[in-house]
Amino acid sequence: MNYYEHHIGDYAEATLHLSFVEDAAYSRLIRKYYSTERPLPADLKQVQRLIGARTKEEKQAVDVILAEFFQLVDGAWINRRAEEEIRRERKKRAALKDLQERDEYRKFRDLVLGRDGHTCVYCGVTGVPLQLDHVIPRSRGGADTPDNLVACCRPCNTSKGAKTPEEWVRK
Repeated sequence: MNYYEHHIGDYAEATLHLSFVEDAAYSRLIRKYYSTERPLPADLKQVQRLIGARTKEEKQAVDVILAEFFQLVDGAWINRRAEEEIRRERKKRAALKDLQERDEYRKFRDLVLGRDGHTCVYCGVTGVPLQLDHVIPRSRGGADTPDNLVACCRPCNTSKGAKTPEEWVRK
């Protein structure tokens, strides 16, 4: 994630008791967690190195912060709040991607139906609801592009299934 919400009041309330060095360690650990969108490794030396803790005081601060704000689960340091926020962000990204794909599909649909004269390319029927068919089926490497899509009626689309037009005509 390149962005996460930082509620100053919540942060201050939860970290007011930390020393300056501990606060810096916590800030770096959380930023690393969000930037990679995954738990921190269980190895303390590796975690210390990841965030640039060099002095004895900085390394001790990392240990203190991990113990207080993270849980060691299945060989990794987990921060429950960060996990929840990452999960929500991934859900939002998936919904946005789905919306973008649907918008792209609508553009293709209008383009293909217009190109094919709102007629089933296989049987020539008009005046019925039309679908888009992949000439080369997706299951066989066909693309979701206008040059691989044609307008067709439901009976033709269902009958053709995952065959190419040549295979379907032969049956």
